[in-house]
Amino acid sequence: MMPVWYNCPFVPAELISACGLSSRRFDADAGDFCAAQTEGICFAVEAFLTGMKKQTPPYAVIFTTLCDQMRRAFDLYQANGGKNGFLLNVPVTTGPDAISLFAEELRQMKQFLCRLSGHAARFNTIHTDAPISQGSKPHKNNRAKIALTGGPVYACQLAALEHSLGSRGTIVLNATENAVEQFRRALNPEAMKTDPYVELAAAYLQTIPSIRTRPGHLFYQWLETQLQTTAVDGIILIRHPFCDHWRGVEHQLRQRPLPPVLAIEWNGSPQAAALSRLEAFLEMLGQ
Repeated sequence: MMPVWYNCPFVPAELISACGLSSRRFDADAGDFCAAQTEGICFAVEAFLTGMKKQTPPYAVIFTTLCDQMRRAFDLYQANGGKNGFLLNVPVTTGPDAISLFAEELRQMKQFLCRLSGHAARFNTIHTDAPISQGSKPHKNNRAKIALTGGPVYACQLAALEHSLGSRGTIVLNATENAVEQFRRALNPEAMKTDPYVELAAAYLQTIPSIRTRPGHLFYQWLETQLQTTAVDGIILIRHPFCDHWRGVEHQLRQRPLPPVLAIEWNGSPQAAALSRLEAFLEMLGQ
């Protein structure tokens, strides 16, 4: 079964599986980080491209347009001889017209996937339950309770951050860019029978919180709602070098009635400056 790699939470893994292919959400390793050092290219995007070069053909890769650099990554992938690449246009608004547009994009994606698999899509195999949320965790002892948001954070980065927090802090909410898919609503079984593309488009586009969709205040409202049910002492905003998008979010977070915010650049391994600022942040939180 051919693997189909993707990195964006707006790529419906259910559709990939329904077309008889294996959906693979990309998770960078330390080797990908070491290679991702090109000036001007987002750290997370280059790690993704580096990781794809390590895969054994045949495989497919789905890129999306929500991130300008990831959109450009599709061009680089094609220019460097990458095979079976597909660019999924994800609207930045969430109204009825956007849903229709995204549904049509999903139809195009299905045709691409079915050509690769040689099989027709089997929508009756799609599970309609909501994803199992891993976002909120019980806090431990008297550690500072941390909400995490920002750009993509891979498993090895998350482990490094948790190690740096040590016995003084614990992450109780992970709302980073590649973790928000867990907050998508369940699919409506009847709507899936009527028009699966429209139902998938609505579920993904309208209920996955994203700072990249408009109007932008919806993400902040969603975050405030989450913090009403999850006690948090502080927020850590993760930024990657050369990603201007999340750099502008810091000011917006500080203007809202939210817990204290620490914005740091956190790559494959923590730098001394980031560790020093994290230490000061924990002290400010009473740890």
